[in-house]
Amino acid sequence: MSEALRNVMRHAGRGADCGVIVQLAPDALNMAVVDNGEGFDPEAIGPGRLGIAVSIRGRMARVDGGHAQISSHPGRGTTVQIGWTRP
Repeated sequence: MSEALRNVMRHAGRGADCGVIVQLAPDALNMAVVDNGEGFDPEAIGPGRLGIAVSIRGRMARVDGGHAQISSHPGRGTTVQIGWTRP
């Protein structure tokens, strides 16, 4: 989540609003960082980009039961969802 929050500060733009949503259950944890900033095309981000590929998707892929999803559109903000479900 910290990388998603850093990305809001770096890329969402001045005046963008951001919210954090956390859902905790006995066998799962889901979190989302949502902003209404500049957004981007996730398909245009190269696989070697550290913030998304390594720090978010890569880290969650290495956790049993972990997952990550990034949704964004230019001019319409970004949502980063990460979660864990007990395997």
